[in-house]
Amino acid sequence: MRRSIPLATAAAPCAPAVAALLCAVVLAAAPAAAATVAMAPLSDRQGDPATAAAVEEAVVAEIAAAGHTVVDRGTLRDALRQRRIRVLDDAVPEELAGVAAAVGADWLLSVTLHQAELRDTPRLALSGRAYDGASGELLWSGFAAASGLDHRTVLGLGVVDDLQQLGRRDAAVLCADFLATTTAGSAARPLRPAAARLGLVAVLPLGSVTSAAGTNAAETATEITRSVLFRHGAELVSPSRVAAVLRRSRLSSWGGVDDDARRAVAEATGARWIVTGGVETYEVGGGGGGEPEPRVALSLRLLDADSGHIAWIGGREKSGWDGFSPFRLGRVYSRGELAQRLVESMVRRLLDEVAGERSP
Repeated sequence: MRRSIPLATAAAPCAPAVAALLCAVVLAAAPAAAATVAMAPLSDRQGDPATAAAVEEAVVAEIAAAGHTVVDRGTLRDALRQRRIRVLDDAVPEELAGVAAAVGADWLLSVTLHQAELRDTPRLALSGRAYDGASGELLWSGFAAASGLDHRTVLGLGVVDDLQQLGRRDAAVLCADFLATTTAGSAARPLRPAAARLGLVAVLPLGSVTSAAGTNAAETATEITRSVLFRHGAELVSPSRVAAVLRRSRLSSWGGVDDDARRAVAEATGARWIVTGGVETYEVGGGGGGEPEPRVALSLRLLDADSGHIAWIGGREKSGWDGFSPFRLGRVYSRGELAQRLVESMVRRLLDEVAGERSP
């Protein structure tokens, strides 16, 4: 018998204004029939159990507050163990559909804590992926990053000093995007015709040559790229299907797409394009007044999946303080947010230059 987690078990704190507005839209557009959501254990890349727990509890609370039911974690754990699935995102869609049927879930949800940093000021980055329970295919991809200084006023008010509090706030923003998309579908996304004309896209793990925490930087940038493409309306190969192809082919390099990897992905997924890239810089330095100054440099490549031809390549580098005003307006304190802005600008260029002039 399926058990659910009641709302009273995970009370969420007050979310910021943007999250509250998004949640209001979600609740207003919520379907009459509530959904059942199975949330996998949060993937903690920072080794911060307290922040990870705060994020997970906030996500559960937001889902319950929207009127949906959350599958008991023990029920989901048993279903995963029976199928020998250790990580939800690594299971192919057919396996995910089996898990969803076993626990009675309409949606399967996976959330990753990429960064949870406290030096100078709290900074945090989250990503999420949702899978359709009937097909196991990707239903939603999202990313959210925040710092404790994002909502500081000219009087110094609005600063968040507690990492767990920031985690709950960022989780509310991520969850609002998830609920808006799964509730309203494509109407919740600023879809671009060029993205729809692009065809099926497989996002492969980006590489990294950063001096420290290279795998974390590459994984974060990969999830940002997937979420930005998704938000613009690109048709994406499920990340679990891509991961399965790479495992079967024993291709584990980040950022490298040789002919074997390209052919394997193209044949197994039917992708028209492959997107990958690399992270050259992903760091944060101390600025004036103890304020962090992130610096990010990354590149993206679009490959023809059949021929391997590079159809588009772009790169950008930026500091979080580039172009800020004397009153600190426009400053970015989080590496995740800065990387998201860079990927956003590159994806817009990619869509305009590759698919913008094509007829529907």
